Amino acid sequence: MFRRIIAWTLLLSLTVSCMPIATFADDSSDLMADAYSEQIDNEETEIDFIGDISDGVQVAENEYENDVEDVVDSIIFDDAIENEYDGKKIEFDDFAQEKEKDNSKDENENNPLCITQEPIDVLCNVGETVTLSIAVTSTAQVPLNYHWYCIEGEESYLVDDTNTDTIIPDTTAISNNVYYCEVSVDIDGNTYKIQSDFAQVTVREEQDDAAFFAKEINSHELTQLMFRNGMQTTAAEFQMEPEFNPEVKSYTIIVPDTVNGANGFAVWATLADTASGKITAEYNPIGVAKPIKMPLTSGKAMGQPLGRLFNTNDIVGNTLQIAVDGVPAYEITIVRKATLKALTVEDQNSNEIELTPVFDGNTIEYEGEAPKDAVLKVMPVAVAAGSSLTVNGESVKNGLSEVTPKWDDTQSATIEVEVGGDSAQSSKYTIHLKQAKTLEVPVERQLSQLMFRNGMQTTAAEFQMEPEFNPEVKSYTIIVPDTVNGANGFAVWATLADTASGKITAEYNPIGVAKPIKMPLTSGKAMGQPLGRLFNTNDIVGNTLQIAVDGVPAYEITIVRKATLKGLTVEDQNSNKVELAPVFNGNTFEYKGKASKNAILKVMPVAVATGSSLTVNGENVKNGLSEVTPKWDNTQSATIEVEVGGDTGQSSNYIIVLSQNEPEIDRLEIVSPPTKTEYKEGEAFDDTGLVIKAYYKDGTSKIIENNELIFLPGDSLSVECSEVSIKYKDAVVTIKISVTQALEGDGSADNPYLIKSMDDFVAIRNEVKKGNSFKNCHFSIVADINFSSEWTPIGCLKDGAASTGNGTNILPFAGIINGNGKKLSFAKGCKPLFNYVREASVSNFSIYAPFMDGYALVDKYTVDYGEDGDYSNGSGGSYEPGCPDTINITDVTILSGSIIKSGGFIGGFASGGNTVNMTDCLVQKDVKIGCNADGTSAENAQVGSFGGMVSGEFRNCISYADVYGTRRVGGIIGYKGQSMGLFTVEDCKFYGRIVASGDYVGGIVGSGYSSSSAPNTMCVVIQNCESTAMISGNDYVGGILGAEGAIQCWDNGIGRICNNSFSGKLQYNGNNAGGIIGYMASLNRYTIIENNYYTSSCGAKNGVGRVRYVDTSCPTHETQSDTIYFDTSKALPQISGVEHENHNREDDPLGADLEKLFRTDKSEEKYVTRLEISGDYKKTYLVGEEFDTTGMIFEATWGDGTTTTPDLSEIVFSGFSSDKASRVGITARYKNSSCIFTITVVPKSTKIKVSVSILGDSHHSNPTSNGGPHGLARGGLTTWASVSSLEADAKDTVWNVLERVMEANNLSVRQDSNNSYGSVYIRAVNGLGEFDNGQNSGWMYTVNGTHPNVGVSARYVSDGDVIVLHYTDDYNYEEGGSKYGQPVQNAEYVITLINSIGTVSYTDACKAKIDAARKAYDALSSEEQARVTNYATLTAAEKKYDELKLADDKAQAKKVDDLIGKIGTVTANSGPAITAAWNGYNGLTAAQKGYVTKLAVLQEATRKWNQLKADAVIKLIDQIVTPVTAQSKASIDAARSAYNALNKDQQALVTNLKKLTDAEAAYAQLTATDADKKKAQAVIDKIKKLGDITLDSEKDIEAARKAYDALTDLQKKLVENYDVLTAAEAKLAMLKTLGKVSDPYVTTGDYMEKLGTPSVGAVGGEWMVIGLVRSGRTVPGADTYYQGAVQYIREAIDKQTGRLHKAKSTDNSRMILALTALGKDVTNVGGYNLLQGLSDLDYVKYQGNNGPIWALLALDSGNYPAPAGSTTTRQALIDEILRVQTSDGGWAISGDKADSDMTGMALTALAPYYKKDLKVQAAIDKAVARLSEMQDADGGFSTSYGDGKMVATSESISQVVTALSALGINADTDPRFIKDGGSAIDALLRYYVSGGGFKHVMDGAIDGMGTEQAYYALTAYYRFLTGKTNLYDMTDVINRGGDPVEAEPTVPASTEPTEPEPAKTGFPWWIIVICIVGAYGLGVVTVTIIIPKFKKKG
Repeated sequence: MFRRIIAWTLLLSLTVSCMPIATFADDSSDLMADAYSEQIDNEETEIDFIGDISDGVQVAENEYENDVEDVVDSIIFDDAIENEYDGKKIEFDDFAQEKEKDNSKDENENNPLCITQEPIDVLCNVGETVTLSIAVTSTAQVPLNYHWYCIEGEESYLVDDTNTDTIIPDTTAISNNVYYCEVSVDIDGNTYKIQSDFAQVTVREEQDDAAFFAKEINSHELTQLMFRNGMQTTAAEFQMEPEFNPEVKSYTIIVPDTVNGANGFAVWATLADTASGKITAEYNPIGVAKPIKMPLTSGKAMGQPLGRLFNTNDIVGNTLQIAVDGVPAYEITIVRKATLKALTVEDQNSNEIELTPVFDGNTIEYEGEAPKDAVLKVMPVAVAAGSSLTVNGESVKNGLSEVTPKWDDTQSATIEVEVGGDSAQSSKYTIHLKQAKTLEVPVERQLSQLMFRNGMQTTAAEFQMEPEFNPEVKSYTIIVPDTVNGANGFAVWATLADTASGKITAEYNPIGVAKPIKMPLTSGKAMGQPLGRLFNTNDIVGNTLQIAVDGVPAYEITIVRKATLKGLTVEDQNSNKVELAPVFNGNTFEYKGKASKNAILKVMPVAVATGSSLTVNGENVKNGLSEVTPKWDNTQSATIEVEVGGDTGQSSNYIIVLSQNEPEIDRLEIVSPPTKTEYKEGEAFDDTGLVIKAYYKDGTSKIIENNELIFLPGDSLSVECSEVSIKYKDAVVTIKISVTQALEGDGSADNPYLIKSMDDFVAIRNEVKKGNSFKNCHFSIVADINFSSEWTPIGCLKDGAASTGNGTNILPFAGIINGNGKKLSFAKGCKPLFNYVREASVSNFSIYAPFMDGYALVDKYTVDYGEDGDYSNGSGGSYEPGCPDTINITDVTILSGSIIKSGGFIGGFASGGNTVNMTDCLVQKDVKIGCNADGTSAENAQVGSFGGMVSGEFRNCISYADVYGTRRVGGIIGYKGQSMGLFTVEDCKFYGRIVASGDYVGGIVGSGYSSSSAPNTMCVVIQNCESTAMISGNDYVGGILGAEGAIQCWDNGIGRICNNSFSGKLQYNGNNAGGIIGYMASLNRYTIIENNYYTSSCGAKNGVGRVRYVDTSCPTHETQSDTIYFDTSKALPQISGVEHENHNREDDPLGADLEKLFRTDKSEEKYVTRLEISGDYKKTYLVGEEFDTTGMIFEATWGDGTTTTPDLSEIVFSGFSSDKASRVGITARYKNSSCIFTITVVPKSTKIKVSVSILGDSHHSNPTSNGGPHGLARGGLTTWASVSSLEADAKDTVWNVLERVMEANNLSVRQDSNNSYGSVYIRAVNGLGEFDNGQNSGWMYTVNGTHPNVGVSARYVSDGDVIVLHYTDDYNYEEGGSKYGQPVQNAEYVITLINSIGTVSYTDACKAKIDAARKAYDALSSEEQARVTNYATLTAAEKKYDELKLADDKAQAKKVDDLIGKIGTVTANSGPAITAAWNGYNGLTAAQKGYVTKLAVLQEATRKWNQLKADAVIKLIDQIVTPVTAQSKASIDAARSAYNALNKDQQALVTNLKKLTDAEAAYAQLTATDADKKKAQAVIDKIKKLGDITLDSEKDIEAARKAYDALTDLQKKLVENYDVLTAAEAKLAMLKTLGKVSDPYVTTGDYMEKLGTPSVGAVGGEWMVIGLVRSGRTVPGADTYYQGAVQYIREAIDKQTGRLHKAKSTDNSRMILALTALGKDVTNVGGYNLLQGLSDLDYVKYQGNNGPIWALLALDSGNYPAPAGSTTTRQALIDEILRVQTSDGGWAISGDKADSDMTGMALTALAPYYKKDLKVQAAIDKAVARLSEMQDADGGFSTSYGDGKMVATSESISQVVTALSALGINADTDPRFIKDGGSAIDALLRYYVSGGGFKHVMDGAIDGMGTEQAYYALTAYYRFLTGKTNLYDMTDVINRGGDPVEAEPTVPASTEPTEPEPAKTGFPWWIIVICIVGAYGLGVVTVTIIIPKFKKKG
């Protein structure tokens, strides 16, 4: 992790008297996690230097508010400072950057002044003394002048002219002022000046920062949040969107670009009544990379300015957070509003156009006059540089835009000016121009402006004025709608002309008032002057007024009211409303509507003003309506005119234009289709020849012109289009068309279709979707092709199909593609090229996919019986004629960098006949198979580089991939596809890595087919294959094949595993692992395993892990294994699946002949790889005939590829027997190879009689309902034919007699004989076929009541045979099936189970009934579940049982509470009561423990009792008189006896044990005889001779131990160096266990012991203690260290909270870990409980990720219960750690990129919960995968210094090794943590310094922190290897009975076994590990013998 500078000095230019100065030294002594949070360039602003105090560094504490940038700017770094620990110099270039200076304010060139230190911002409380300072250098040797200024608002003033470089600002009141300093110097008559940066001094109310950590946060809501343009409440409030609502968290603030960026933005924030805490505003100042936090006072009367959020006169905004107690509460986005600072308009003669009002950037509406022919120059100037400017939509160039006004018929024109920017809100300014008129009014009375609006604002609507205003025209009419408000809805603007002067008045008689009034008008007023009571609202009576200047009338104004409507309704004679468009509005005068041809309409207008006249089409409206009969013209249109008016007002005309309603259309009919229906992609629809007729609901019809029709789609038809919709009105009719994309080429072999882009593949896909499979068509890829994320694979289901229908419902691709070496690149997350394929062929291209969400090539490998879905019909399948091959794949490569989620190229559940043939394919290095996009395992089963679950042949394929999965994972193929499917892998190689979490894992193939329903599955064939893989799996792991499950192979599926080699490594947990094969179910003559090689160091003991059965006739076979042997040449064993006689081998495959199968010495001799038979030889024999080799020809293929033809005399035959009719497999062996061929023995002809019955059934969809399933065993069948005595021949088969019976009874049959069974297979009789009544349904037959194990054409009949051919709905329920005799799991069965529950009781029997019913119900299909009528009874029973359980749990917990209550006052005699309470508590379940309310009482009572018992022993020891005499024996024995009677916790509390051991030693010296001393001295001498311990010391150590053990107890006490012997034994055990790690581990431990007493809170402190104690070593000066720790705790602890530091919970955690390791009581250290300091979760989380991680480790270290009332629970800590996991899978100090150190720490803390919490399990799995990815190429780990550069360190590796050891992952052997042959352990050892100690970096010297961390990492590794608790699980020392912690290391599913491997350690499983528990250097030791409990493998 990032190393902090060990010694450096920071000098602050700002000294705040209230802030203490802290001195920091090497923080490496602290939690290494703490060190991470003190990066000076941390993204957080809060500087928290983690570590303990010593000389070297001074920095003012800055925990909450100060801007990091300001602090950093004020630090002066020494060039280099001696590192006290390392003795080396450290450069500070990475920390100190020279600050750039802005000297733009220099008034003279060559200024001799330079500012070297700027004043910085200050935040302080009222009354605090603060200092601002500046440092300036000058090249002139003359005095400098200093002048300090303060800025308040827009003003600045001199505040200090004392000519000093410092100033003490005024802090007597709350304020926020800005200061700067001007420095000058006079040289030779010239004055040079320089000005400092601004420094903001914020004085706040007095606050107690420490209270931040102690208070409880109830809420983070505010009741007020607003922003203003200044600190005062009178300042303008900024627009806030939306309005503030405490529950809304995000807001946008609109701030004009003119606002002052220094102090023009202030915030008001008030906490809600229910809230408490500190409010802060957090943001990045403009131009500053690091954020600041500004405190806000709740409810403050003045706003808090937020400086540097943005710049003045700029349009760049910002964001900020309003947080409460550090928790973000509101997100604020500041958007700047662009404005103008000037707007000028001139005509072509440079005459300025006067704008009204005078331009102001905040006013956006203006008026002006211009001559009619003027060409205007518009010159806008933006406030912010870089703002965009447009005039009438055109960009402004060179500061102006020329505009020619477009005058309308009212002589008006408009100019629009818009100013904006990319990140700003724009502003639009509008100039309304009028044409200049000739003057008629005397100049001295003229106005330049006169207008009337509907309100006082300039935005109000302007009334119509006739004529337009011209200063010389005196009379005007103003049209005012009758709706205008008469009180304040009429306002006037009047402005005197430049040539005029005087007072303007408006003179008029208000309505109803006889006397006139005069209203003064202000010239040029920005707002209008309302003229009240000129008229009434909703009235049409107008008025007149005069505008006078100085009392002389200048203008006459007549106000005419315009009458309007407030409602207009039209209905037909049936009261159906005619809809008007648009919706009626009194100010809109034209409408449209529709009416029927014969309609009589009622028009109902309503006037606004009472008394207005109303007419409709010139006729007066009576009684509110007028009836109108529309007069339709020849366009079927009619018009209605409505006029509203009055005698005194202006009328309004409303016009309704009607069109006739067409009759409601019923349908369209295609009278004549278009001539063209077939198109090429891109063509437009051609309607030539198309005739469409429309039929209406009124019975009429008509031909529609094509130009009235709408065609969808009409233009550019796509290949997806299969029909065109023809639309007229609301009716639609469709016509089928066909659209194809014409690929270049004709699809022949000579002229293939050319594929140039993804579009061509899309065209192919679309054609396939239409049913064109392109069978036998050739394609050629002629360019590299990129597939976008929109790609979907080729091949699909037919429309409407929900399933494949065994091939009938799929539309597959069946073409032939030659890739010509091109590259297909798929976007991340794409699906592969194909979904469904059938008889396809692809070759010669490569695939690149950064993440393929599926298989690499074919995603839907499924059961496919061809187009008819009939397995028995068809031809062409290479394996089954009726079952087509799927695909041939040749020379296809998956390129480096690809990630494939599923298992290789193809996989899925298909028929065994759907073969996949793959040849010459390659998967390159750095390809991940079976992974998610982030590279973690996708947790898939059936995964391999080339195929998942698949059948077929795979030849000459090579993979370098990393393959991930759960079970059935293989380097080449994951899983053999079907029981009878072809499966051959030959000449393939796997050089990659396999990481599997489950079973059946192999270097070439994961598993053969395995199913209890198919014990006779065909075996796999794996020949001439090679694997060098690192393979990890759980069980059934093999270097070539994980497992083969066939119980008895037939001759139709001869398995061959021959000539393979494995030279990789195996990691596994179970017992079934082999160098070649992990597990074989059976070996017989048809499982040929020959000539396989594996390395003896691969990790497996044998070539095969386990073989369950061996069928051999060898009488001397081995008997040491647990394999079951039988001989089918003599009899069939009673083993399911073993049903064929004479399948026996003749050798001893696991004994004498084992090396023929598997060898560890790789033969260099020439060997035979294959033996094949051909020729015309005898294949059929009669019973009793002799074996005949005539005509046989054998060919042997040798390892070098050559072939020979052996002579028959060289061939050894075995297996022939003609004793009875059967198929017989004969083995022919030549050299080291063999082959098997089959002959048939048939009976001799003889006449016999047999009985035959055929039983059928009906079709039914649910075989389990209504008493089902039907079958021979369960009934429900019907007899279709029966013959009691049928004449037959002994040469007949069952099929022969069945054929005759079916023919005689007219029963049809569908069968096939060309299949993998080598026999006739009956698929259907009389139309009833297999799978018709369910997936397990079909035809079976019995002979004499038993189902034979051969097909009907392979079973010969015998006299008297009873033959039954029968149908079954489920073969599992028939004789021999897995469910034979069991009840059916259907609804009726579940109903019975539920009814059997009865009355619910809290008993095991009742729970078993409930569970059985639930299990059976959950196993039903959804259809069957719906038939369970009493399901509610089950749920009620479950609920009742839970209630009873809850009551019982609480009752049991109360019993324990009662036991605790009986303890009472604790005395030395309270032991029985306390023990009884603990026994009761420990007997509870975890749930019951949760209801115990007095656990804290019990724990406290236990503590007190332990102390009392210890005190009694202390007293006895104190009573021993010194010096010891011969009479001291009684007191010594009494003390020893009492001490030995104490429990472990009590013994740890005895503080004077040394006095007892010293007394015992002294007494022994007094009473020993010379003979005793002589014998003791002999042992002492033996121990002295041991010297340095090496592996060669073993005999000397054993001799010393033997001699010591032979001493008497008295003599043993005389051996003063016994601790040397125990230490030597421990070192030897380490050497033997750790191997290469032992020397660095032992010597480093020696080195650390020599360092002396650990210090408290420094390098050589707590981590040294933990490492030494947990390794079994003595801590030098342990008592001295403990007393120092007590003193430190007493001085540092907060007595109220129990915290050692106000911000760092890790101080408590670190001390808890160290003291727990020493066996000390952390609840009473100097009278203080260290656990109490961790009780507040918010405090723990405040430190960041470190806090929860180390708090969890601390609680778990001694299994401590969480403190009473604590919010810090284990679950809360786990949840918090999981919450902050980075998106890439690890953990970090901050940000979202994983760091190896933090990830290691988090994993160490979470490790105990891996098996307890699925969320934890998922998080750990992801993080382990991420750590593997982060590992460096040399096996090490690196971390970042904060600048993005990665640096390799020993500490990073140490954290990872510690974590992996806690997880049970071997950091030295797990393949995930080996890179280029180097493990994480190897990498760590490279930092070792000979003689003891470790370096920090490779080119450094020995390092304290590096040494401590490496040592405890190796201790963690050692404890893992020896089966001890992990490093921080100290329950072997102290266990306080908190939440249970799993004792054994938890192991992720994908890791190696946790138990030590005897082969590696050299020890037997019962190895005794000696641990030294010393009395801390005082010379007395106790030896504890630990016998690890190792799990039994399996």
